[in-house]
Amino acid sequence: MQGDCFVSKARPMSPTPSSAADSGLELEKLRDAVQRAEQAEKVQRALFAISHAADQDIPLPGMLEQVRSIISELMYADNFYVALHNRLSDSIDFLYMVDSVGSVPASGMSIPMAGFENSLTWHLVHHGKPLRGSMAAIARQLPGPVQPRGGSPEDWMGVPMLDQGEVRGVLVVQNYERSDCFTEADQNLLYFVGSHVLAALQRRRRREDLEQAVLERTTDLDRINHELMQ
Repeated sequence: MQGDCFVSKARPMSPTPSSAADSGLELEKLRDAVQRAEQAEKVQRALFAISHAADQDIPLPGMLEQVRSIISELMYADNFYVALHNRLSDSIDFLYMVDSVGSVPASGMSIPMAGFENSLTWHLVHHGKPLRGSMAAIARQLPGPVQPRGGSPEDWMGVPMLDQGEVRGVLVVQNYERSDCFTEADQNLLYFVGSHVLAALQRRRRREDLEQAVLERTTDLDRINHELMQ
């Protein structure tokens, strides 16, 4: 007779409801992590593309059209504008605008901010905080009146472009057809992208100023050489 010890075949245990729920939760966390990683990679590619666009030897409108196209990969940007604010003259220059409803200001023209008083752009510059929502929703966020200019969008989102805490410009997207188009995540993302757009514009302007200074210096040297030869 063999010993009393024997090996029994254990039945596979079916997952309990709690373990199934835990597995589902882990899967959901993993899915969220993958989505965040994909979004971070998309944003990183967008920032690189914006920097690359600024370094190209193309006219400013062409460069900003590339920027709009890049941002449209991240959110709705069919109606889009970027403008720089001059604090000394309290004026604004709409560098680039695409708008399916409103009129488009001429680029390169400094327009006094007094002509935009209480508009959304004016509030964005003077308060230096992002704004998002319908006209009525944004009006409730502001301490003063809101004076609409141009078309009346269903959803509007604008962020200030800051340099050392000072508003240097604004970046705006708007939707005339859909309400609740832009989310808080979109606002945070546009705010982050706006700082890189401003840095790209400033780098481009410094390069253009340097090229202009070199051209003027070269012209002066040519004139001096010509006078000496005479």
